[in-house]
Amino acid sequence: MTIREQLPVWKCLLQEQSMYKALRRVVTALISLLLLIFIITVAFSKNTFIVYRLFLFQPFKNPRLLKTIIDNSAPLILCGLGVITAFRSGNFSLAGEGQVYTAMLTTAVTAFAIEHHGASSGLVLSLAIIAGVIMAGIISIPIALVGRSKRENVLLISFMVSQGLLYIVDGFIAGPLRDHSNNLVATAMFTARLPSIIPVFPITFSFLIAIFVTFALWLFFERTPHGVMLTLYGRNETFAKLQGYPVLIFSWIPIIISGFLHGLAGSLIVTVSYGRVIRGMSGGIGWNAIGTSLIAANKPAFIPFAALLFSWLDTMTQYTSALGYLSFNNTILIKALVILFIASRKPDFLFVKRASLL
Repeated sequence: MTIREQLPVWKCLLQEQSMYKALRRVVTALISLLLLIFIITVAFSKNTFIVYRLFLFQPFKNPRLLKTIIDNSAPLILCGLGVITAFRSGNFSLAGEGQVYTAMLTTAVTAFAIEHHGASSGLVLSLAIIAGVIMAGIISIPIALVGRSKRENVLLISFMVSQGLLYIVDGFIAGPLRDHSNNLVATAMFTARLPSIIPVFPITFSFLIAIFVTFALWLFFERTPHGVMLTLYGRNETFAKLQGYPVLIFSWIPIIISGFLHGLAGSLIVTVSYGRVIRGMSGGIGWNAIGTSLIAANKPAFIPFAALLFSWLDTMTQYTSALGYLSFNNTILIKALVILFIASRKPDFLFVKRASLL
């Protein structure tokens, strides 16, 4: 059998196993979140039922809360897709946090410089976003070179690159690029922003971009021969070589694409929200993206659902914290417990067929 003749068989096997696994994990994450939020509110809040009701129903009563949840999920979707692209190629890159942060700084500086010369908002946003994406791709090159030679070392080198970039960007924000017109440790502000699609409807262009990229990656991984070959390469490099797959390309291109996606996420964060970069603004989104990819079982189609769950948890915890009902630190605990529960094999018992117990 030729490669083209073999791929439909592998494709069916991969889809049948992974789609069910991803659906199971998303459902388990939702149930776990609801249960853990209730337990945390019972343990740490004196107004348990008020807080729980706010978590469940307030986003549908307050359009601004719903808009915040959707807006915050867009960059997390893109970062999750970047993680999936790297992980499915067998490259366990941890550079997402540094890539996002660097793209933020590049976007803000580029936008401010172009806007200062009187360019239109559309041109400012376009060039700034492109600059952020390209910069994230450039800093992915050392990781890609390591992945091309020996992908087992990607984990370590990507973490080192990411941590180094965090300190470098912090240094630029607090030093030469700081805006001294106020006491905030941040860059200078630009005025151009990505607009909402419809003013009364809580969806911005950033969310549409994230959904479009999700659909494109879903088509690639689930409907194209190269997507199936890349997945098989990620699972077994020796098998891919024996089958004649383009392993040389698969060894480094996904890492660069992952960097582009993280860069796009960082650019959108800046152009949608403050129009500047505040020190520490990345807020752990690179690590949260790994959690969303685990929940989605590395399936692009389920990343938006996982990202919306995390965004809902973050936004509503901030909201209830502002009201004095709950501490924001509880979010970290809930996320950690959900990821540990999802990553373990214990949730499988919830979905075991009755016949398998006999």
